[in-house]
Amino acid sequence: MLLKFPEEEKFIAEFNHHNCITKYGHLSLFDAYKTDFVKLNELSVIYNKEMPVFLIEAWINNLILFLGFNKTLRDYQVAELSGYIYDEIHFLNIAELTILFKRIKTGYYGEFFNSINVSNIIKWCREFRKERGSIISKNKEVDLSKEGQEINRAYLSWKKWKRKMIRCKYRHVIR
Repeated sequence: MLLKFPEEEKFIAEFNHHNCITKYGHLSLFDAYKTDFVKLNELSVIYNKEMPVFLIEAWINNLILFLGFNKTLRDYQVAELSGYIYDEIHFLNIAELTILFKRIKTGYYGEFFNSINVSNIIKWCREFRKERGSIISKNKEVDLSKEGQEINRAYLSWKKWKRKMIRCKYRHVIR
């Protein structure tokens, strides 16, 4: 990561909301989870502890411009909201963050009424987190079920092979 984006400003410029929507916007929530791209909390280790909050701040500013609410939040409010969001979703990767903000922009969780309601955004982050956990859990159950089916198939194949070998070995005795 540091080799490709040695400075945090270059990372933020490259992973702006528009670029991320182009790259990850078509993914389902589970597919976004599976991308396993860099997580927000990993950015704090790679760059510094403020880096993921700065990234979220840039995305909130993009949201404000997108909605046409230029004067609804002051800079210090955006910074504070970014910190609250980070506390709620610090484990998300960039693709998941993209899906979250896409959903917020498109009204998936609710509407904006001529301003940004900070508590609603935090509530929507929590809803996203719950949905993410549910989807991951369901898909892991499916994966475990598939794994169990494969093990069962392998066991049945082995059992069938073993019976065949026993029949071959004792064929002369049976006749």
